[in-house]
Amino acid sequence: KIGRGADVIEILNRISDWSRADWPMVTFMAKAYFRERHWEKAAWLYEHAYQSHADISVLKSLLEIYAHIQQWDALTRCGQRILAEFPGSADWLKEQLERLLRQYPAYGEGYPLLAKAAMATVAPELAVRVLRDWSKLPDVDPDTVTRALQDLLQQFPGFPPALYELALFEIRGKSYSLALEHLQLLLQQDGDNYQDKVLRCLELILEAEPAQVVALRMLGDIHHRCGDWATAATHYRQLVKASPSDRQALLLRLNQVLGADAAPLPLLLLACELAIDNADFSNARRWLNQLKADESAVGKAAYLEALIEGQHGHWEAALDHLKTASQSEPDNPLVPAAVGHALQQKWQAELDRVLQLPEQTERIPRLYYEMGRVSEAAEAIQRMGSEDISMRLLLSRCFKEMGRFDLGLKQLRLLADWDPRRVLFELGTLQE
Repeated sequence: KIGRGADVIEILNRISDWSRADWPMVTFMAKAYFRERHWEKAAWLYEHAYQSHADISVLKSLLEIYAHIQQWDALTRCGQRILAEFPGSADWLKEQLERLLRQYPAYGEGYPLLAKAAMATVAPELAVRVLRDWSKLPDVDPDTVTRALQDLLQQFPGFPPALYELALFEIRGKSYSLALEHLQLLLQQDGDNYQDKVLRCLELILEAEPAQVVALRMLGDIHHRCGDWATAATHYRQLVKASPSDRQALLLRLNQVLGADAAPLPLLLLACELAIDNADFSNARRWLNQLKADESAVGKAAYLEALIEGQHGHWEAALDHLKTASQSEPDNPLVPAAVGHALQQKWQAELDRVLQLPEQTERIPRLYYEMGRVSEAAEAIQRMGSEDISMRLLLSRCFKEMGRFDLGLKQLRLLADWDPRRVLFELGTLQE
């Protein structure tokens, strides 16, 4: 009462038997040691007092003592007892831990304890922030943070910040399927505020797994909803390439979307391509007619029409459309390959026809040569035994392209008297 704490401590130190002391006496002694900063003795007495009388004031004092002496394990156990036995004091514990972590940010066990206190006081935003800070400490097990976030979501189902943080941890842990489930739920809960973050998460997943079907589908759908038709179409193409079984479902969706008169050009192109691949020529031509109405899409429409003609074996018509496509879009890299394919198919069809004729014709080796099948062309000429100058010259070229220059020269010598100027020209090509 007169504030002479040192004298009280001296008296208390003479007491050798504490067993007879009742709870008020023990707490009095603990407070005396506490005031004089005899932390270990005060803690021992408070622990003894709590065994006989569970009182929140004792745990609060213990928490403060353990903070002073930085006994973090004991402090954590004390905080856990407060939450378990005195849930009404969770607000007080939350304030103490926030202050403590500002002062001692390396107190790792304090973060999950504070998160639990935050959840107990219906403060999930604080819990997520604390768990995020905890995850940044060195040597923290990501699985432990993940479990804490899962506990948070059990108490606050569908809470967007927790869903987002959990998805990030799952991406870091390469649990992409789980991350995608949580990202889908996040879009349902708060797509307006989290759409950009979800897009970034999907990009991270695709950097690791470029053919991740669910991620590609989600990316396409998000850009579709945003009206970014070109990007949506790009991801949908990647989706169909990675999962051809998705083509039919995507076609059905596009069929619904493209019912409008002013259908987006990128989606029209995509729908037409998918329909052609699916041999759905009725819808392909319907969408193709819409494309033709757009002057900027003349080249693309011609290219797609060439594909349709090719599917029906009309290679001459396909080549005509490809010529239009090449003139309209000279930089389109798909057109040269399509032209090469159409020519090969045209020549093959003609070759199949002439091979059925009763007599061998000079058209056969020429077709083989045009198709790049030079060894077959040479064999056909030799089988025919033709003495025609043009056939001999063609045979010489075949030998040249086969690397048989000696045989090529032999053919040219046989023709020297017939057409010396042509032979000189062919000799020049051989030298090249």
